[in-house]
Amino acid sequence: MTLSDAEIAAMTENERRELIQRLMQPTDKLINVQRMTWVLRLRLTMMIGGCIVMLPWMVYLRLTLPGQYTAPDWQLTWLGFDCILVMLMALTAILGLLHRMAVMLTSFATGVLMLCDAWFDITTSNGHNRPSALLLATLIEIPVAAILISITFMKMHVIAARQWLTKSHIRVWRLRIHH
Repeated sequence: MTLSDAEIAAMTENERRELIQRLMQPTDKLINVQRMTWVLRLRLTMMIGGCIVMLPWMVYLRLTLPGQYTAPDWQLTWLGFDCILVMLMALTAILGLLHRMAVMLTSFATGVLMLCDAWFDITTSNGHNRPSALLLATLIEIPVAAILISITFMKMHVIAARQWLTKSHIRVWRLRIHH
């Protein structure tokens, strides 16, 4: 049976959604479901365990770390971080120009690194450099990070809505992964 464009256009959202669900390739044909289930459980366990371990670790660090510390490879630390940031920016630009879905990953990662850069610029600056670090973070790093991260969520929403997997008003945070 073949549906015409007119028949598809006449369908309700729910009918289209149901049709798409029926036409989707079964997950077990695409991936090893048992392995994927194991990986997802491992990720969940690691994240819950990480939260549990990190809280007392943060208290310990707060109580034991010195107020000041001189890093032996300060230049290498910052140059390395900035090299990673530039590589992610370039990869995000290239993937965006090529209209590749992987741009969502690099865009999100670049945004997170921009937030880290702002945080460390501010917290590692001294009294003399702190105003410029705050200005740079406020005017450039945080807004750019917000744009990069929000674009990722907008693209996820558009993809889900175009596939009739969700309604256009549902927020990305509420979207479910269909297995």
